[in-house]
Amino acid sequence: MSYYDNQNNLNELCYIALKDTIDEVSWLEKYNSLYKRCSVQPEGRPSISLAFHQGEFFEEIDEFVTKYTKLIEPVKQWTDEDYMNLTDSGI
Repeated sequence: MSYYDNQNNLNELCYIALKDTIDEVSWLEKYNSLYKRCSVQPEGRPSISLAFHQGEFFEEIDEFVTKYTKLIEPVKQWTDEDYMNLTDSGI
């Protein structure tokens, strides 16, 4: 199996995981190994999706990694208004 075929397979698995409707804790446990196959996390850095391969973007891999990361590491999602408030405050 080529690396490209492996990416297509991972993309399909991520699609299935995204459609799964079990509770969040069970979902995180069930798909932990898939998350590890679809991302890398350098020490002290946020997780990086492995959604690009030879110029092709695998959308489900990216969406899956994004969802998983948000569930295990909730962070503030900045809006345009948040950025505007930073510049308005004179920082």
